[in-house]
Amino acid sequence: MALFKWFSAKTAADLENRADEFAAAGAWGKAKLEYERALDRLELETGAHSEAGGRLEKKIRQSCRALADQHLANGRELLQAGHRQDAAELLELALELCPDSTHRPQIVVLLEQARGAGGSGFAAADEALDKEAEPQPTTEGAEEHFMVLCSMLPDELQDVYSGYGQAFREGYVALHRGEFQKAAELLQQAHRLHPGDGGYISMELAGAYFNLGRNDEARRLCENFVQKYPEALPGYELICDIYWEQKDFESARILLKNCPLPLKTSVAYVVLYGETLRRESEYDAAADWFNRHLQEHGWNDKIALALAAVFEQSGLPDRALALYGRYMANCRGCGSGTPPEIECKYADLSLAGGNLSDEILEIYLALARKDPARAADYYAKVSRIYAGRGDQKEALRFERIAAQINADQ
Repeated sequence: MALFKWFSAKTAADLENRADEFAAAGAWGKAKLEYERALDRLELETGAHSEAGGRLEKKIRQSCRALADQHLANGRELLQAGHRQDAAELLELALELCPDSTHRPQIVVLLEQARGAGGSGFAAADEALDKEAEPQPTTEGAEEHFMVLCSMLPDELQDVYSGYGQAFREGYVALHRGEFQKAAELLQQAHRLHPGDGGYISMELAGAYFNLGRNDEARRLCENFVQKYPEALPGYELICDIYWEQKDFESARILLKNCPLPLKTSVAYVVLYGETLRRESEYDAAADWFNRHLQEHGWNDKIALALAAVFEQSGLPDRALALYGRYMANCRGCGSGTPPEIECKYADLSLAGGNLSDEILEIYLALARKDPARAADYYAKVSRIYAGRGDQKEALRFERIAAQINADQ
């Protein structure tokens, strides 16, 4: 029986109604998953950014905030009870789910206490117990993290993933935290325990191997997975990443051309095939591929952004800029925020083209607040804008700000 039901017969409205029911019951993890599925379905149905899409994006953000608030409350209780490691797991997850939460300062303080920083006042004996417990991270917090991650999977896979056992659960959480060596060891253990029915373990293990640079092992596992589950989209996404890394573009094209028809109707397939052409430096073919789908099916955010990347890399910045600009206008029109990386691309292309307007200046200033890790770079570009305008006083001021940030890091 094929496990592939990523593109179910349910409409976007059906999925949104189901998500609303989960939200009303306080099941925010389930609600977030269904809203995301509804948004994906809406893109397939309309192929365009719409008012409904903006509404769903807003509900996704609300679900993330509510789930983060739950983790904050539970983490605080665990910390007060002395269960610092458990509390840290939940507080870290709260930050991951909603990094711009108004509760962020409070979460950070509690997290520092949970990790033993900031004068928490716990006894040295407790510190020793915590250190002894570190190699065995099987905690309620880790279990909670797994359940949240699992709730984002399609329904039919949630039971599959939940049935793989504790080693898989811990490995899956480690993989999503970027602890790839730990993930590989735990997933290897899970794979040995489920040699016959652990197909999806092999895909997650392939992901760990890929991130460790063990590409041949990852490729072998992933190719076997795709053969066993030919309609499972995540397998194609991962194997394409591996092929791209190995510069084996021919294998990627052959794989995608021979995949089942249901996948070929998806936006994900269109992006994967066009991205293969772009990475192969077949820019004209990639542009034709994406343009044809936009002309036949109308605007789609993911395809338009992929086309913009083709134009940007092939030396057509004006065309890329036009697509990024339209995408940002659509985001403003429906009330959803533009991802910082898109704002940055738009501003960088504009600045490179000689645009020194207040619009570009304000984008960089806003990005410095949203993305403090790159604030020095944004302020340096603000300085360039003022220098280009002939305002040397402001140019020097922001140059000094950028230099101070770099010195502090």
